[in-house]
Amino acid sequence: MAGLRLAPALQAPGAAAHRRDRAGPRRRVPGLKEQPMEESEQYFRLDPDEIATEPGRFVDTEVDVEPVEFLPGLVFRSLIGKDVMVNFVRYQPHTEAPRHAHREEQILFVLEGELEVELGDQTRTLRPGQAALIPPHVLHAARTHDGTCLQVDVFHPPRQAFLDLIEARRRAASG
Repeated sequence: MAGLRLAPALQAPGAAAHRRDRAGPRRRVPGLKEQPMEESEQYFRLDPDEIATEPGRFVDTEVDVEPVEFLPGLVFRSLIGKDVMVNFVRYQPHTEAPRHAHREEQILFVLEGELEVELGDQTRTLRPGQAALIPPHVLHAARTHDGTCLQVDVFHPPRQAFLDLIEARRRAASG
């Protein structure tokens, strides 16, 4: 897709039209046999009845993903798949993502700097390596004070309001 969304090679096919049904015809991976596994091996197992339906992709978020500034000082770079969305979010000092809630489940984690996060009736300052799990419909907000912050949002399913806003901006830019 052009405009404010990801380059075509970076967005999973069908990402804008989120699908919840993952069922479909199962195809066997040629030459792969089922074998008993130790508990630790089960995490890395290959299911002989499942094969990939599309290739994976490597992405440099600073080069390959177009930035989107929703508010002054709040810049998103998003990777959008069929069932998940990841936002790399940069906050400038004294920037706030206002209090809001949404139907999608969200995990927020801090990579650099500090971020004050309101979650329901609690407020905490998160630092690198710290995270917040935000269930659907829970009020939350985030803000920086004197420093910058890089945080990552993971949404399941992809955040529909975000997809709608990006599409509206794309249409406005094209004309």
